[in-house]
Amino acid sequence: MSRLPDLPPITLPASPSMASALALHAGLHLRRSLKLRRMFPALLLIALVVAAGAGIARVSAGQPLALLTFLSTLGVRAVGLIALGMGTRALRADADHGALSAFLLRPRAAVALPIGRLFATIIMVSTLAVFMAVAVQGAALAVALPVEWARMPYIICGYVLASVGYTALFMLFASLLRPAAAIGLAWLVLIDLGLGNLSDRLGRLTPGPSAASIVNFDPDLSLWGSAGLDLWFSVLSIVVLTVMCAGITLWRFRGDVPE
Repeated sequence: MSRLPDLPPITLPASPSMASALALHAGLHLRRSLKLRRMFPALLLIALVVAAGAGIARVSAGQPLALLTFLSTLGVRAVGLIALGMGTRALRADADHGALSAFLLRPRAAVALPIGRLFATIIMVSTLAVFMAVAVQGAALAVALPVEWARMPYIICGYVLASVGYTALFMLFASLLRPAAAIGLAWLVLIDLGLGNLSDRLGRLTPGPSAASIVNFDPDLSLWGSAGLDLWFSVLSIVVLTVMCAGITLWRFRGDVPE
C-alpha cells in the first residue's frame, strides 16, 4: 500500500483585533444603509422640517427666537424620529429575518456588531441632523430672517448629542423588544414630548429635554456660571444615558441573540 504524502498542518486565521472587528461591522452597516431607498424617509422628513422652518421664519420676521424655539422643539424631535427609524432598523431588520445569528458567527461579533452598528448609525443620524439644522437656518436667511450665528455651535452640539442619545436608546429597544419602532414612537410622544417636559427627573430618561436645553443656551451667558452648569449637566445626562443604553445592549448580545 502506498503511503499518502504528508499534508501541511492546517492553521486557522488569526482573529481580528477588536478595533478591526468594530471597523468591519461599522463599515458594513454604512455600506448597507447609505442607499437612497433606505435614506429616503429621513430625507423626506428633513425636507418637511426645512419647509416648516421657512414658514416659521416668514411669519416671525424680526423674531429670531421663534426659529430657535422651533429648532429646540420640533427640530430636536425630528432628530429623534430619524434615529428611531435608523436605530431600530440597525438591529431589527436582521433579527426579524433570522440573519442576525449568521452575523454573530464572525470573530468578536458579540461586541463588535452592536457597537459597530451603533457607531455607524450615530454617524448617519448626526450628519443628517447637522445638515437639517444648517438647512433650516439657510431657509430662514432666504426669507430675510436674521440668523444669530453665535447660537449655531450650541444648536449643532445639541443636535449631535440628541443623535447620539436617541440612537443608543432606540437601538436598546430594538435589542430587547420586537415591536421596537412602536415602543420608540410611544416613548417619543409620552416621555420625550409629554412627561419629560413636565418633570426634570423623567426628562433625564430621554435625550430630548436635555438637547433642547443645549440648543436654547444663550451664547451671551458664561459657560461657567449657573446657566453654564445647567448646560454641562444636560451634556452629562445624555452621555450617561448613552453609556447605559449601549452597555445594556452589549449585555443583551453577550447573552441570547435578539429574536
